[in-house]
Amino acid sequence: MKLRNKISIFFIIMITALVFLIRFMVVSHLSQTLENQISSSAIDVAHIVSQNQKIQYALYEENDYLIQKEIELFRDKTRFQYIIVLDKNSVQYSHPNESEIGKKYSRGGEHEVLKYGKSYVLTSRSNIFSNIRAFVPIYLNKEQVGAVLVATVNDSVNKEVKGYENELKFLFLSILFLGIVGSGILTVSIKKQIFGLEPYEIAELLDEKDRAANLAKELNNSREIIENIRAQNHEFQNKLHTISGLIQLEEHQKALEYIDMVASDRADFFNNITNKIIHPHVAAILLSKYNKALENKISFHIDEESNLKELPATLSEDDITSIIGNLLENSIEELSNVENGVLSIKLNSDNKKVNIIIKDNGRGIDESILGNIFSKGFTNKEGQRGYGLWIVKTLIEKSEGTIRLSSNEGVTWDISIPIEKGGTL
Repeated sequence: MKLRNKISIFFIIMITALVFLIRFMVVSHLSQTLENQISSSAIDVAHIVSQNQKIQYALYEENDYLIQKEIELFRDKTRFQYIIVLDKNSVQYSHPNESEIGKKYSRGGEHEVLKYGKSYVLTSRSNIFSNIRAFVPIYLNKEQVGAVLVATVNDSVNKEVKGYENELKFLFLSILFLGIVGSGILTVSIKKQIFGLEPYEIAELLDEKDRAANLAKELNNSREIIENIRAQNHEFQNKLHTISGLIQLEEHQKALEYIDMVASDRADFFNNITNKIIHPHVAAILLSKYNKALENKISFHIDEESNLKELPATLSEDDITSIIGNLLENSIEELSNVENGVLSIKLNSDNKKVNIIIKDNGRGIDESILGNIFSKGFTNKEGQRGYGLWIVKTLIEKSEGTIRLSSNEGVTWDISIPIEKGGTL
């Protein structure tokens, strides 16, 4: 089923249920209100009858004829079917059906009014009939002589509710119609915002996006590997040219010494990476920058005390390589313009923090730009975008770490990042 149809059906069901719930609540409240009004009216009528002195004396004298005549004349002017006068023994002195006069009241409910002189209303209602009975005591000279019952036993409440229901029906149908139209408009708007796509199509697009991101990452790694190979190839060619020249000059001993020196330097660097850096991405970026440094005739080494075993929980391995790679790249660019450039890095970790120290013997950073070097887009190098140091600072702040810069006889970057967020440095 299409998303539009699902949303429409959902809203139609919800609106319909809501309308019927509101209708039930309104009708229930209306029924209760009408019942209370009729009950109040019944008790008022009963009080009027109980205060009638003719009725009081006639009941005391047991004159059922006078009581029947007075009550029926009065009852015709009210909405109630029954006004029954009872003596203390529950004998009826008035009744719409004259054959009931002189008989005991048999429907019950009069005990409280005759024995204790209480005034009250009894109600009961079904889907067809309503039964409302008001009982009030009758006194003569402060002595109770009987009671009056005012009652309606018909569908008067239901009839009045139905009358209101017919008026409310149009309102409810209008709300239902507007709700359905509104749900249609909403579904069209939602579909427009998601470009008419179905959920499965969105899921497919997200899956394709993930695959594209993974492919881009693989391509990026491939470019880095290719660049690393290119730098190594270039450096090896330079070294081969040097060796070839020494051989042609018949400086065979010097050629051997040069080969031993080159092999020893690379072996030391590779051994440091292998033994001290267990994370492949970090090792790869160090190797890549090592080859680029050699290509630019820069001496690059890893501090012998380096020992990187743990990485911060708040940063991925790619984040760490981004921090290291950007700072090393800055140093290499600076040292490529300096004779006898030297670049070093020290990486350490324990159960509390990771420390990264990168040092070069370049010209340092001009004090006039120190306050801006971490700003997004700031650069003093032609053709560059100025994002490297901003990325570094953003990643370190994200992990609640610190970065300190010293620009004295070159540049030293001292970075400390807690293993766990909120940890101590």
